[in-house]
Amino acid sequence: MIHENFHTDAAAVLALKDDDIGEFLREQIARKRLSQLVQSLNNDVLDGSAEAAQAARRALSRLGFVDDRA
Repeated sequence: MIHENFHTDAAAVLALKDDDIGEFLREQIARKRLSQLVQSLNNDVLDGSAEAAQAARRALSRLGFVDDRA
């Protein structure tokens, strides 16, 4: 199942410049949206298509979340 937010959430995170990630995280925290964003990306990792899961993993990594499935 591809979640509707995949294209906006993962793509938005992946499109950020390296220098903008900190500010993006601060804004998401201030707007109380970080948890919702991470949950959406996690849902894509777990239930999304291969493409959605891969993009969501990259987005989570870009935000500093570690993938410990090694």
